[in-house]
Amino acid sequence: MRKVLGRSVTQFFMAGSLLLTSTAAAADFKVSTGLGVEFATGDYGTGLTTDSVTIPLTIDVYPTKRLEFELVVPYLYQSNSSTTFAGGVRFGRNGAGGRFLGNGANGNGAGGSAVIDESRSESGLGNISLKSGYVVLEEGEVAPQLKPIVYVEFPTADKDKGLGTGEFVTGLGLAVDKWFGNWRPYFEGIYNFQGSSDLYALKDFFSYEAGVNWQMTDRFLSNAALLGATEPVEGASDLLEARLKLAYRMSAKSHFEGYLAAGLTDGSPDFGAGLAAYYSF
Repeated sequence: MRKVLGRSVTQFFMAGSLLLTSTAAAADFKVSTGLGVEFATGDYGTGLTTDSVTIPLTIDVYPTKRLEFELVVPYLYQSNSSTTFAGGVRFGRNGAGGRFLGNGANGNGAGGSAVIDESRSESGLGNISLKSGYVVLEEGEVAPQLKPIVYVEFPTADKDKGLGTGEFVTGLGLAVDKWFGNWRPYFEGIYNFQGSSDLYALKDFFSYEAGVNWQMTDRFLSNAALLGATEPVEGASDLLEARLKLAYRMSAKSHFEGYLAAGLTDGSPDFGAGLAAYYSF
């Protein structure tokens, strides 16, 4: 989820990382870019450990103070094809533990099948996503900021490699946050609608992040959060992980951030870490 750091904060876009802005810039058209690298490892309930690396290119556009867009173009690597990725979450391709795929989506698919390759790594373009949020209620002395969200994930990843499901994901959600001194609790929830697949018994699912930011100094912002999702496919378990993140402001236009994560359920990665750099124009 995208947070904001800096003493004069006017926007808080929940989408996965921290974004530096200023009061003057937030009132005008603004663009921010970021490049990161994220690592995760776990068996995701499959019994086979998968190491994955994600390199996301993030482009944020702020046409107005209230309206925001975020485009994410990820490059993916995974050490085997026992997992896949959709709707912002990774999950096992073998569902409840079977060696083959194919139950149809939501009970309506044609029922295809594919073999999981335990020995071959896979890499390539992931699913490109676009998220938009519009502030319908600005933060006041008592009222929190409210921002409805629309999310679309395009099936640009190779489903034969297990880098995606080959289906569109669309989502509707809401982000809520408010400053209390140097502390800012927040919550973002999105209900995701998945397409119908002949390889996976896909389910519509709810994903969320709840946490708190602490403005430690003018340059440092820390974050503690829980990220979770209900099961995205038949036979999988719910996902839940804890994250600790630290962001450092280099200048009025650039900042760096890093995080550590630990999974709390069988469907989550055992461990995760990430680094990213952002620049605002």
